[in-house]
Amino acid sequence: MFSSPTFKKIGALLIVGLRLRIDGPDELPALWERFGRYFGNIPGQVGAEAYGVMYNVTNTARGYQFDYLAGVAASSLEKVPRELNHLDIPAQSYATFTHEGPASQLSHTIAAIWQNWQEPWGRPSSGLVRTIEHYGEAFDPQTATGDIEVWIPLAH
Repeated sequence: MFSSPTFKKIGALLIVGLRLRIDGPDELPALWERFGRYFGNIPGQVGAEAYGVMYNVTNTARGYQFDYLAGVAASSLEKVPRELNHLDIPAQSYATFTHEGPASQLSHTIAAIWQNWQEPWGRPSSGLVRTIEHYGEAFDPQTATGDIEVWIPLAH
């Protein structure tokens, strides 16, 4: 399941990375594997954290489809390779949930949050970004565990 939320105001983020239109979570490991060669090598990269941003969500007869950006925070787009995409995320408030377990089970946590979380402190934003996965500095890419949070943008 998921932890009780904490609430954070997060400053604006410029996320740079690889984007893919997703039909299901089975496509994500290959995207992250492709992105791995860029991690730590993106000009202007800020910190050692990674982000998975789910946005442009649509509900189809086959289920949800969405754009997903696997990336890092960057200070600018200067000298960023053209094959990389970017997303400007404005400063806003988030409900943040700690994910326990491996990243391979993260889609279950996100689904449970969206299906079960009662939001007495604010409702989820109807904006572009639906969910941000935050992989902190203590995340271990070898085991795909540790220091994973799910951020749900809140409406103002």
